[in-house]
Amino acid sequence: MSKRGFFGVAVLHPRHHQNVGGLWRAAHNFDADWLATVGARYRREASDTTKAQLSIPLWEFETLAELAERAPLGCKLIGIEQGSGTTLEVFAHPDRAMYIFGNEATGLSDKVQKQWCHEIVTVGTSTDIPLNVATAGGIVMHHRVATERLGRAAVSA
Repeated sequence: MSKRGFFGVAVLHPRHHQNVGGLWRAAHNFDADWLATVGARYRREASDTTKAQLSIPLWEFETLAELAERAPLGCKLIGIEQGSGTTLEVFAHPDRAMYIFGNEATGLSDKVQKQWCHEIVTVGTSTDIPLNVATAGGIVMHHRVATERLGRAAVSA
């Protein structure tokens, strides 16, 4: 069975190039269709050891409005925020999605969540310590891929 839908990952105002490189590496491992940054240009970083740039395009935008305007048709913007929203464990991923992450220091502002995100999802942890953006991204992408595989297995069983 072929892959259904598509997904990409975006990070707002990344603070460290290593986090973008790590997120790009995770996106490559989990077959994301693109990576985007908003408000910062990416400088090649050693954390991208898979040469993801050869397989996954990077889009760079100045503003979230510009990113949303250029999002593919029917693409839902899913905000990922620690401590608020639908828990990842019960979240049903849309066929066409862009997962939006803030940086570790600021996360996603209330304005971004309300104005731009179709839904907010939380990656629950046992502490209030923020997750590294590449780690959170890897968890979300793994969950998407794993639930897609489970859904296909249930259909074919």
